[in-house]
Amino acid sequence: MFKIGLSFGGFPSAFWGDPRETEVSRVPSAAIPGRAGTGRDYAPACEGGAGYDVGHFPYWSRAVPSLLIRAAARTDIPDLLAWNAAMALETEHKTLDASVLERGIAAVFDKPQRGFYLVAERDGFAVGGLLVTYEWSDWRCGDFWWIQSVYVVPQARRSGVFRALHAEVARRAREAGAVGLRLYVETENHRAQQTYADLGMARCHYFMYEASLP
Repeated sequence: MFKIGLSFGGFPSAFWGDPRETEVSRVPSAAIPGRAGTGRDYAPACEGGAGYDVGHFPYWSRAVPSLLIRAAARTDIPDLLAWNAAMALETEHKTLDASVLERGIAAVFDKPQRGFYLVAERDGFAVGGLLVTYEWSDWRCGDFWWIQSVYVVPQARRSGVFRALHAEVARRAREAGAVGLRLYVETENHRAQQTYADLGMARCHYFMYEASLP
């Protein structure tokens, strides 16, 4: 993996996307009841990513409707669980422990200082989401916001969903006084790398190292 970063200070026009492609509606999260699970068909346990089935989204035969980007609620955990399991299997060929994953997702809602999830809805159907976490920078005296756990269901890909999610993260980050956005991407995921570059993000000159702890 390598790291991609973006410091605030002017985004290219492409960052905001083509307004004809999608419309992002923003309303207070408290006004949006959790509607996760509408129209999905997941195996109940979703063990290690098995049984993930996006199912049939009836809106897809019509013109692309507008998007709603909202803060996730606990009622979205089944979707977040399924998406994370599917993403790990799809991008890294890893089967995640469903019980550990579910606890990890719930922990974000337990302690908001860890971060928050956003969910994209189209016609009332949850079609994707991401996680934002924080990293304090003493050099910049501010927080970098890390975009993680990005997933868009296959039927909704390349229709502006991630672009809308990314734009909402940037809007919230600016309002909060963050100093920039960062994310990780697999070295072989060239399509994602191009997407991030198109959004104005630049490849950093750092390598990432890690050590697992017992």
